[in-house]
Amino acid sequence: MRYQIQQTKSAIRADYDVTEDGEVLYSATIPFNVKGYKALFSRSGQLVYTIERDVIASLRHLSSGGEKVTDYYSIKDCMGNTSGAIYRNRTKGFFGYYFFELHLDGKEYIIYEIGLGKQGIKLPVYIGEQQIALIEKGTHTANNLDSYDLSAVDAKTAQISSLFCVYYDFMRFGNHGEVSVNSKQVSYVYTGNKKLKGKYNPDWHC
Repeated sequence: MRYQIQQTKSAIRADYDVTEDGEVLYSATIPFNVKGYKALFSRSGQLVYTIERDVIASLRHLSSGGEKVTDYYSIKDCMGNTSGAIYRNRTKGFFGYYFFELHLDGKEYIIYEIGLGKQGIKLPVYIGEQQIALIEKGTHTANNLDSYDLSAVDAKTAQISSLFCVYYDFMRFGNHGEVSVNSKQVSYVYTGNKKLKGKYNPDWHC
C-alpha cells in the first residue's frame, strides 16, 4: 500500500495531508509552529491522536543512568488519554547511532534514519526484526513544504507511520515560524555508520 505525506502549509501554523491515490485519509496540524510543541492528527475532521512535548518525561529520562533519550513526545488519543510516546534514542558504545522509538497501544515500533545523499533519506519502520513500512524523503523542497512517500503493509501501519512522519518532519526539518515564497532548497544527508545503513533494504517491498 502506497501513500503520500505532503506538507501543505509552513508558517506560524504547519499543515500536512496524508493521501492514497489522491484521496486525503488523514490531516495534521501544528497550531503554533514556532517550536513544534504539539501536533493534531485527524481523520475526516475528527481528532485521532495528539502528539505533545512531554517536558517532565524528558527530564526523567535525562536523569536516568545510561539512556540518551531526547525529543520525547507523548501520544494522546481522542479523549486526551496518554496511549504512547515517540522519542529519539541512541545505541550504546562509541560507534552508536540514533534511532527513533514509537510506542502505541502496547506495540513498539523502531524507525531508523538513513541518509543516502542524492538518493534522499530512507526511514524503514520495524516491529522487532520485521520491516513493516518505509518512509522516503527526496532531496528537493519548495517553499519549505516537505513531502514523503510511504509504503506500508496495511492501513494501520500506514496510520502509525504517518503519525511518526509528522513528528519527524517538524523535529528534523521544521522551519518553525518561517514564511517562504518561491524558494527552493536542496539538502543531502549522509549516513556513515555501516550497521545503521544495513537497516535499509533496497529490495524491500510490501
